[in-house]
Amino acid sequence: MKFLDDRPLSLADPQVAALLEVLCDAWPHDNAPAIEAADKAGLPMARINWKPAMEQVIIDMLKVAADHLLMRRLVTVLVEQEVRVKELIAGFGVIPTQKPTPSGAHGIDPYEAHLVAGRRAVFDRRGLRTHLKDLCDPTGRRALLVRGPTQSGRSHTWVLVSHLGETLGITCRRVDMSVVLAVADEGPAGTIDPQEVADAITKVLGWDRVTPSDPTASPAKRASNLLLGVQARAADLAEPLILLVDGLELAGPGTPAHDLLVGLTQAAAAFELGPIRLVATDCTDRTAELLVRGAIEDDLDFPTTMDVRGFFVGAAEERGLTVTDGAVDLLMEELLGHDGRLQPTMLADVSERAGELAWVAFAEGRAT
Repeated sequence: MKFLDDRPLSLADPQVAALLEVLCDAWPHDNAPAIEAADKAGLPMARINWKPAMEQVIIDMLKVAADHLLMRRLVTVLVEQEVRVKELIAGFGVIPTQKPTPSGAHGIDPYEAHLVAGRRAVFDRRGLRTHLKDLCDPTGRRALLVRGPTQSGRSHTWVLVSHLGETLGITCRRVDMSVVLAVADEGPAGTIDPQEVADAITKVLGWDRVTPSDPTASPAKRASNLLLGVQARAADLAEPLILLVDGLELAGPGTPAHDLLVGLTQAAAAFELGPIRLVATDCTDRTAELLVRGAIEDDLDFPTTMDVRGFFVGAAEERGLTVTDGAVDLLMEELLGHDGRLQPTMLADVSERAGELAWVAFAEGRAT
């Protein structure tokens, strides 16, 4: 069912036309079932005009779902809600398996989420949110370089990426190069073999091991051969997948292992890595220059106290609450102490504690 992942919606698509007809028959006058379905699917409710005749309401709902890459979630809800939709979709040959998640309960745009699964906090990161939307768009780009100083939250990118994976139904996998480096057999001058990198990638993707045609070749030649092997395997994938390589430069700039990672990122940017979207963190200027064509660049800076305050306000709104400045002041004091200073070295701990504070406060409706 091509329309599940198409953007924008095409009313000329016979399957879309059939779905529209079934929904119009099921909901001829009452928009309550449509509101319930849209809310469960996590559609941005304010973007849907609920006042016109039901056919136009339904068209608007479907268009918004497509524009926000939420059509799979909406159809999943409709299959569970309306027997005739279930029969129609079954006739198309596929029943979507993606289920709506709690993050969409209040119509939250997944790209704008503040408090996500696991009580994890996502601070402002306006540029990153926009760039990830580009990355997840079927017509968008396929490679994203996340850069920034130490402790700026480069690795924290995974929190938002994994959240999007859950809410949009996109498989997400992460390769932590610090772990790869820790367990690898080091070569000369502390370098690692490109096979170690390829093994880490194929393992997280659940693939069989990719090996070079000539295991006795030089590391550089084996890296090139491994790149071709991973590309060939990726070409067989049918669904989008996000692969995050955390700490790209840890492979050692200029080494065959690093060249393999750069090659994979270049391949993704050139749409030569199947449907894989590749996110690489910790890229130097030199690496960024190599990847400038087709890759998105996101330069992070340290979160500010205003970003943290904005997180608490956003997390409250996501749960249908209005939070006062005084309540935010109390949460900030509980989080940062009386001086209210946010040090970069505190980021990981602050993110974890902010998520826990927000979950407790707003779940109980305390800080309103």
